[in-house]
Amino acid sequence: TPEQQSDLIYFEGNAQGFRILTKSEYHQYDDGMRLTYATLATFLKYPWLSSRAAEGGLKPGKYSAFLSEADAFQEVCAATGLRELAPGRHCRHPLAYLMEAADDFCYAIIDLEDGLEMDLLHWDEVYALLQPALPDNNEVRRLVHSELRDGRKAALLRGKIIERFIEAGVEAFVANHEALLAGNMDGDLLHHCEPAVYDVVENAKQLARGKVFEHPRKIELEIGAFEVMGALLDGLIEASLSHARGATRNYRHERIIDLIGRHSFPDGLADMDEQERLYQCIMRALDFLAGMTDNYATYLAKQFSGMAETRY
Repeated sequence: TPEQQSDLIYFEGNAQGFRILTKSEYHQYDDGMRLTYATLATFLKYPWLSSRAAEGGLKPGKYSAFLSEADAFQEVCAATGLRELAPGRHCRHPLAYLMEAADDFCYAIIDLEDGLEMDLLHWDEVYALLQPALPDNNEVRRLVHSELRDGRKAALLRGKIIERFIEAGVEAFVANHEALLAGNMDGDLLHHCEPAVYDVVENAKQLARGKVFEHPRKIELEIGAFEVMGALLDGLIEASLSHARGATRNYRHERIIDLIGRHSFPDGLADMDEQERLYQCIMRALDFLAGMTDNYATYLAKQFSGMAETRY
């Protein structure tokens, strides 16, 4: 269906995460990890389905649930009182703002540390960026001017800087408590933090985007990842469609289904109409792919492409 196609054309990691929590991990097809409603609502950074994100025929922005988890999504929204801002679009749970801010705070620092470890950034520029949010005391000054390697300095300062970030996030959360509970918070929590913290996080993101993510070494890895994903998707989706249609003549497809796990597909496939059967089998293949480590994905792509390596 068009709604199912939207999930597949505009695949979204946030929605795959919600699927892992509610369906594919631990108790497969039986409520997944069985977390509390509040925990699940906190995970819904973009509380709507892909079909709502794609209204008007444009490429959607982010969304937090696939059509396959629509029932779980609606159940969480109803149980936690996420009011509907527009048809199919809900407000965020207050704790989702804290989760988003924590994500911003951590990655702002970790990405800079990666840049230092890869010699893509210099310590002086990283320290100048972080300095406005660092405490001005002897401990920090000794660390900054020590003989430790640059990456180690950043790692040791991480606790100090994140402590400041957390304090700013808590202050912003408390200051906007009523708006958060009412479901009409304007913007994200980071924009309500004190200017020094907001500026440091935003400047860290910009520095990482400009000097780390755009470096040829990063680009090379990304290009290689496209080839790996393409090889895996070709094999997995082809086999899953064959499985959905009950075709058993292709031995390669059968072996891929055995690799995914023949009994890991939903029960009752034979009772579904063809559209639903195809959709559910593709989603199971994507579960398998999403659960791979980078190394295993690279290894398996080589196997699918005939570049065989022996695994011991």
